[in-house]
Amino acid sequence: MRMAFLRAGSTQKHDLFQVYILLGSGVIFLLGALLWHPSPFAVPIGLFGCGFGMLLSALFNPARLAIAGVIYTLVGAAIFIAYKPLIPYDNGLVVIAVGLALLILALLARRGYVGKGAVTPSMLVLVVGLFLYPPTGRTITRLLAPFILSLWFPGIVLLLLGLVYWLVWLRRPRER
Repeated sequence: MRMAFLRAGSTQKHDLFQVYILLGSGVIFLLGALLWHPSPFAVPIGLFGCGFGMLLSALFNPARLAIAGVIYTLVGAAIFIAYKPLIPYDNGLVVIAVGLALLILALLARRGYVGKGAVTPSMLVLVVGLFLYPPTGRTITRLLAPFILSLWFPGIVLLLLGLVYWLVWLRRPRER
C-alpha cells in the first residue's frame, strides 16, 4: 500500500485536512468529556488521546505535529499503564517510552518527515522529567494530573491547535 499522503512537503489541501482532523478530534474529545464524565484516574487516556489526535493529523503534514504526537502518544501509553496495573509500573517505563519515541523520531528524520535539528523533543522530555522529579513533581502532579489525564485535555489542546493551524492556513497566500 502506498502512503502518498505521508510526505515531507506541504500543500494547502493537506494543511486543510490537518486542520479538519485536529478540529474534529478536539470536538469528539470534548463531547466525550461532556457526555461520558469518566474519572481521570479510572480512565487515564487524556495524554494518549492528545498524542493520538496529533499523530492522525500528522499523516497529512508530518513536519508540524509528528514529533509531539509520537512523544505524547508513547508517554501517554506509559502513564495509562501506570494507572491501569496492566504490568508492573516504574518510572523507568516512561524512560523506555521516551527512548522509543526518540528512536521513531530519528527514523522519521532520516526519511525527511521531520527536521533533523528539532528542539521539540528535548523540551517535551524536560517537561516529563519535571513531572517525575520528586521535589517539583509531587506538587505539579497533584495540581495538573487530573486535567492532563481527563478527556478535557486532548479536547482543548486539539481544538486550539486546529484553530491556530486554521488561522495559519488563512494567512498563507493562495496558490493559483
